[in-house]
Amino acid sequence: MLSRVADIEEDIAAVQGRIEEAVAPFAAEVGLLDSVVGVGEIAAQAILAELGPDMGVFPTAAHCASWAKLCPAQHASAGRRRPVGVGHGSRWLRTVLIECAHAAARSKGTYLAERYRILARRRGRQKAIVALAHEILLACHRVLATGEPYLDRGPEQARTRDEEAAKRRAVKALHELGYRVTLTPIPQPAG
Repeated sequence: MLSRVADIEEDIAAVQGRIEEAVAPFAAEVGLLDSVVGVGEIAAQAILAELGPDMGVFPTAAHCASWAKLCPAQHASAGRRRPVGVGHGSRWLRTVLIECAHAAARSKGTYLAERYRILARRRGRQKAIVALAHEILLACHRVLATGEPYLDRGPEQARTRDEEAAKRRAVKALHELGYRVTLTPIPQPAG
């Protein structure tokens, strides 16, 4: 048994050496992807292998998400819309992005972690993880397209985004009921 484990460890080391040799020309891209919250070096190598280093093939980040089948779809009929989940894209890319999303959700004090908590509360854990994988893919596209490392926006940005969306939903609901709404903030008491 111990000799079998030693043989497997040798095989793993040989494969890792071949991977590092193949990825060596793309060290800068792997470093950029590694800057995204939740993405480690091995995940960055896998994402780069699936997407490729040239983001010129995708006109926008949304096209990249659509190609990977990580964008939400909807069916609409008779004026009713219902979400149907995401399609079946590259299973290797999806697996890596879902693992990265789980890691990002467990991080502390980051935009993606707060975004996960907000979405999980409203939509459930699994849908929140897929939404986080979508956001990580968009971030990966952005860092590869611009050549600049990922800058975390912080948890406050996620909370502000959620508050703005709540306001828009409330105004839309009142508008559909036939009311015109003007939002004016209530002055906060000093102290």
